[in-house]
Amino acid sequence: TKGEWLEVFMRRVVLRTHRALRSHGRMALNVANVPSFKDLASEVVRVATECGFTLEAEWKLALSNSNMRNREQKFKYEPIFVFRKSPFF
Repeated sequence: TKGEWLEVFMRRVVLRTHRALRSHGRMALNVANVPSFKDLASEVVRVATECGFTLEAEWKLALSNSNMRNREQKFKYEPIFVFRKSPFF
């Protein structure tokens, strides 16, 4: 289920990354909403925050628009979330 993927898989990945990083280290995640999980990006940000990260920046990754219906746009964009390890977690 979506909840299991988020709370078991993603939380485990984020916690292991937190453990491996030095104080103030950074983690970047490319996570986009999909039709079957419309709030995936915000849920991943929530999990990372609960695991001791602070959202530092949100970048946009430009993807090719070759398969999209709207030919007016050259690119589709997906977010890349940049987190910093909180030193007091």
